[in-house]
Amino acid sequence: MLQKLSPAPMSTPNNPGHVQNAPKIVGLPGTEGNSEFVHQHYEDTCAVRSQELILRDFGISVSEDTLRSEAISHGWYTPGGGTDANSVGNLLELHGVAVNRYENANIYTLTSELAKGHKVIIGVDSGELWDKGVVEGLEDKLGIQGADHALIVSGIDTSDPDHVKVVLTDPGTGDIAKEYPMEQFIDAWKDSNCFMVTTAEPAPAWLPEMKHFDYELGHLESIGNLSYDTFEQNILPLSNDISSDQHAMALLTDDFSGLVNGDMSSISPELADAIAHIPSASHHISHFPETSEQNPDHNFSQPHHDFNDPAHPNDHNPTIADLIHDHDSQTDFPDHDLPPDSFHDDLHHSGLDDILDS
Repeated sequence: MLQKLSPAPMSTPNNPGHVQNAPKIVGLPGTEGNSEFVHQHYEDTCAVRSQELILRDFGISVSEDTLRSEAISHGWYTPGGGTDANSVGNLLELHGVAVNRYENANIYTLTSELAKGHKVIIGVDSGELWDKGVVEGLEDKLGIQGADHALIVSGIDTSDPDHVKVVLTDPGTGDIAKEYPMEQFIDAWKDSNCFMVTTAEPAPAWLPEMKHFDYELGHLESIGNLSYDTFEQNILPLSNDISSDQHAMALLTDDFSGLVNGDMSSISPELADAIAHIPSASHHISHFPETSEQNPDHNFSQPHHDFNDPAHPNDHNPTIADLIHDHDSQTDFPDHDLPPDSFHDDLHHSGLDDILDS
């Protein structure tokens, strides 16, 4: 459960870029399937579990029960009430993983963080993802918004620019890496004012999703067919400059798939007109390159760890990439056992009460 948001500080870390090629999947690929290694153990520990999963990626093994106890003792989490939004990330910092915090982020700032190799937790309206039905549609029409859940954005798949997918690792459902249409994802995310907490440093090199990551550059070489230089110097500043204009930002979000496919002409006339009325934003359009190099696709399949790699922690619970490999190859991880946390067998749909209590 994610408690009601209050304003969080905006972090804008600088990352210079000099780039050419990179994967069209930014982060991890999607897969269908769920796992108890992802599922939260309590009905309101989505933010705690999300942080535990990221600590695993950084080779830090701490059980969900231990993290929950630490969060209670520090006043960051209340049993039956969940985690205050401004406290998300505190457990990561407590265990040595620095974070950046955003409010009013957008798909471009999210993509930038993933391209820098950072791990990402966001706030969402779970109903927009789990039960996009009549009630959620009515709430949207009435302007009723509210975030009640935290989860991990594991990747963005731009391999089909006409159907961009966002890959989510969800403690509430146990989904390892479920793909959602970008539009549905944004509907759920915006109900938290696009709240986002990211690691300040890239994930370790032994993770398979970091296969093409250049640690000297500090980012992937490209996003889809768009060079990172163009993305960082033109697209990202443009999204920041128009972020306060909801209409212009919605139009820029609609053009995301075309832009990441390297089509600079995909800026719609309606968006160009909206940008023309925002002086700080208009100069970014004038500096767009006319064409963009078509970069090769370097997607990896069946990601797996080299457990003989001395940099790989041997005694750890499986990371999200491990679980994707486990699911896709239908193999077991006999050495990976959950710590003796007290799992609630009666929670048939962990996280359901997040909706009922909100």
